[in-house]
Amino acid sequence: MPSVHSFGNGPRLLGLDVGGSATRWCFGHSGQIATGESSGFSGHISRDEVLQKASNALASIASHTGNVDAVVAGITGLSNDTAEARQLSLLMQKTFGTDHINLISDIELAAHSAFPEKNGILVYAGTGSIAAYLSGEGKLLTAGGKGVLIDDAGGGYWIAIAAMRLVLRLEDAQPGSGWRSLLGVALAENLGGSDWPHVRSTFYSLDRGGIAMLALAVAKAAKAGDKDALQIFKTAGRELGALAKNLIIRTNCRNIILAGRASALHQNILEGMQEALEGVLLKTTVLNCAETALNMAQHVHDLAMITPSAHRND
Repeated sequence: MPSVHSFGNGPRLLGLDVGGSATRWCFGHSGQIATGESSGFSGHISRDEVLQKASNALASIASHTGNVDAVVAGITGLSNDTAEARQLSLLMQKTFGTDHINLISDIELAAHSAFPEKNGILVYAGTGSIAAYLSGEGKLLTAGGKGVLIDDAGGGYWIAIAAMRLVLRLEDAQPGSGWRSLLGVALAENLGGSDWPHVRSTFYSLDRGGIAMLALAVAKAAKAGDKDALQIFKTAGRELGALAKNLIIRTNCRNIILAGRASALHQNILEGMQEALEGVLLKTTVLNCAETALNMAQHVHDLAMITPSAHRND
């Protein structure tokens, strides 16, 4: 259980990294830091169930931090200057007792985390996939990130769907062959069985995050040498490379970082992406977006102290 007591008299600052499956938070007070994790939500709080998730997650965090002086949050599915963003800002004002709030998209926060000095392209593969260019002036351009129903190629959801499709097509051609493969066995273990009524019931009960978690089974099969799983990861890397190439064309920037949980599932993702980039140097990193948000909250607080009316509730 995180502890945040006896932190002195400095500003109470909060950074949030909000994803669909988890909200990671970083609280700072007088040079001391506490971190934790709560349930996830998205920026689509016009839906009652998402609003309830957001309320519960933020209330849980506030039970550890109390009121704060400034908040910065990067939130999946959030678009600035929308009714949903304003509603979410009001919810945070009520929960944390401050109107010094800066809400941005999760990819904008991730880009700032990857490039503290700006000027770089981040390719992020989590449940979905997106590439973002953060200019030296702080302007953000993106490619991809249109959602799993449209594309998001190379992300965990896409990897899982590619694997399920392959196994089930093998089954159609030669019953038993798909589920007997290393990939089929790994997927069946995750799903709790391989007969179609069970698979159908289980699979279609999953949300997009749950489907993306099936990518772990694909990784297990790839590490055991399954050729189809290995190829899926290589293709995923090439798709991520294509996202980066789109931004290279638009910006002429060749400073590229790959990050996200799905990107670390197998080395073939990195290799496939490097092949697609045709000699452009690619780096990988593990981001700490909640800590980045905390650092940005310090800036929001400092700006508010200089000009008390200057705060941003996107």
